[in-house]
Amino acid sequence: MNLQSLYDLKERLEHAAIAGTGLIGEDFRLRRALEAMAPLARANPVFAKISVGAAAMLAAPEKERANRLLDVLSLVDAVVYTQGQTHVAGEITALAPGCGSYVQASYGQLQPLIAALSGGGSGRTALIREYMDTHPEFFGDFRVLPHVIGALGDNYGELADMIGEILLKQGSGIIPMLKDNFDPGGKAEMARRVRLIAKLAGENENHWFVSVLPDSRKEVRETIIHALSLCKENNQLLLDLCRSERGKMKEAAMRSLGAMDSESGMDYLRKEVEKKPASVWCLSGVNNSAASDIAAFAAKQYLISLLENADPLNHSQEENLLQYCAALNGKYSPGLRDLWLWISQNMDAFSEIRYADVNHTAQWLQHCFVGCVLGNPCPEMIKLARELGRTQPEWFLCAEFLADLLCCPPEDVYDAYEKYIIHETLLRKETEDQKNARLQLMMILSLVSWQEKCAGYTLPEITTDPVTGSVVIRQRRIQGLDRRWISHLASHDVVQECVLCAYHPKLLRSAGQTTAARVLMNLIDPKDEQMCQQCGMYYHRRVKMTGELAEYLDVLIKCGWHDWKGLLVHCAQKKTQVAYYEIMEQLSRIPISNKEKAGELRALDEMVRGGRISAQHRIWPQTRIALQIASLESNPDVKI
Repeated sequence: MNLQSLYDLKERLEHAAIAGTGLIGEDFRLRRALEAMAPLARANPVFAKISVGAAAMLAAPEKERANRLLDVLSLVDAVVYTQGQTHVAGEITALAPGCGSYVQASYGQLQPLIAALSGGGSGRTALIREYMDTHPEFFGDFRVLPHVIGALGDNYGELADMIGEILLKQGSGIIPMLKDNFDPGGKAEMARRVRLIAKLAGENENHWFVSVLPDSRKEVRETIIHALSLCKENNQLLLDLCRSERGKMKEAAMRSLGAMDSESGMDYLRKEVEKKPASVWCLSGVNNSAASDIAAFAAKQYLISLLENADPLNHSQEENLLQYCAALNGKYSPGLRDLWLWISQNMDAFSEIRYADVNHTAQWLQHCFVGCVLGNPCPEMIKLARELGRTQPEWFLCAEFLADLLCCPPEDVYDAYEKYIIHETLLRKETEDQKNARLQLMMILSLVSWQEKCAGYTLPEITTDPVTGSVVIRQRRIQGLDRRWISHLASHDVVQECVLCAYHPKLLRSAGQTTAARVLMNLIDPKDEQMCQQCGMYYHRRVKMTGELAEYLDVLIKCGWHDWKGLLVHCAQKKTQVAYYEIMEQLSRIPISNKEKAGELRALDEMVRGGRISAQHRIWPQTRIALQIASLESNPDVKI
């Protein structure tokens, strides 16, 4: 049936709605379109109803035409909608596996996401992350998924990593798309595709990894060699690669061979390490007994050479030492136990071997042992930590404390160790031995943190990916932390200076010093009102003592602190100067009324103009400040 006359009538009715009903009587095109509807009206009662309605509208008084026009146009629109159809050549076929699914969303809803995935410039990461939170199903839509895979080649590394996480959530069904148009000689995008396939399919895709290896180049080849470690059948292939490859490719082959943990592979690596002890890096993250013994052998040979030389370390020697320490992390074996017992007997000698006249080798070894306990808190390592702590507390009290934190009830740990945190007074000063013990405990407490996700205290579990060599840090929940530690550390006479045992991303390296106040920050449970009140008072007192509001503002807000009156003014007087932009940033965050903010700003302004304090870099725009004060006082809802 030819419906052209219906479409013509619809067009004329829409024109009439725009032009106004006053001109309908003179619209000859509308009358002609109505006359052309006669054959349809005779053939179908619905079309007949449209014709009768349109004729009645033309004959109706002018005041009734508007309502009648809407009635007829609504009926015409409804009929036209039901007649809609698509005309696409060919047969309808189902989407191929891995091409994505269909999401009930218009192209207009998907277009901003597609543009962010395929475009350039800044701001895209935030938009994509917003879609991840609000519409994660969009990324699996067949219209979006090809652009997601294309974004693996984005030059912005953070975005490319995020895309990898998104694709992992799509499951193994996307593997065909990842293989499609794969270029073994390609760059970062192709290497990321290999990593995704390895994570999604593991050894099930080993045939494909082996097939693309001969044509692979550079980063892609290195990634494929890493993936070969997933299948035991590749042991001989990796041995051959270890003998034939050079540089990064040989390193990748040796790491993969170590991760495979085969007898022939370990024999090869043992011989390599005996010839070149520095090659022990290939066993980082490989935690079987054979790898532990090999690493212990290599580390001891290097440490013996340092003792025999006894000269200050140069930069190269320092880096080598830390590489050996990293290779020991996470391991345990009888051979490794013997190594640590030998090290403990020579700690005083190692303390004389310094680097840049600051740190000594014994401290690095102490931190290395702490990292080993964190990386592999097996019963044997816990027992060793306690043994060294009892026999040599001057070096390994920290390891014993860590072992007890991991294994013992929180109240027992506090009762056993709180005595080491000495509170100094005029009549009581800590000795050097007491100071050393306190620093060791604070070093470990600096690693403890309250985690909202698990509603408990955690310690970092520091491990190494055996294939890539990258450090992996996870949070390990401990039995708890006795709340008395909070009261103990929040005392007004606690000594502030302490050492932070943090870790370099690749090397177990101390990150320097921090304070007891900073250690305490990570221990606060923001939902514990009593703890927050106690810590709030402590940090408020710290601000009063030091004048450093910027250092403690976040934790005061975290504690729900409410007594902010005069604090900005006090800090300015303490430091004898004020920084305009810092003050404005702090005022915007302090949870007080705008009226109170205006009072603080007015007091500071009067002090600067009166010469009682100075403005940092002479930046103090008095006209702007006056306007800001007036805005705050006139409308409490206005923010700076």
